[in-house]
Amino acid sequence: MKSYIFVLAGVLALQSCPNNDDNSIENCTKGGNTFSKQTGTSLILSNQQWYLQRNGIGGGSIHVRLSGSTNGDSAKIACYGDGLLHYPPITLNASKEFDEDFEISFTGTAVKPGDITEHTIVTVYKGTDTLQVKLESCALRY
Repeated sequence: MKSYIFVLAGVLALQSCPNNDDNSIENCTKGGNTFSKQTGTSLILSNQQWYLQRNGIGGGSIHVRLSGSTNGDSAKIACYGDGLLHYPPITLNASKEFDEDFEISFTGTAVKPGDITEHTIVTVYKGTDTLQVKLESCALRY
């Protein structure tokens, strides 16, 4: 009986030790970038904050918060998840500045193991001119 108590106490002690194996990289920030075409259409990104969000059932999503400005009339960003592609507008204020969060991709139940690098495209429209800017996250890990 004493040996069972010692074994039980050992198992409980091991389970209560903190797990230091968490090597997740749940967010990263990229500094400012300016993108433009010779025709004059431009996009200035003052900040890109990429981050992961878990959904509680084994899956999760990748978000990006963008801040900056443009000289375009409107802008949109490519977002997708499990194959559904859509292009929500980027809300511009009167000075054509923005600060907005977007869910770029998600997975319902199983996240990819290892590092994840996500991509999206921001499209700026100015009259009949179009500027497309490909953005890439840092390496993220659940």
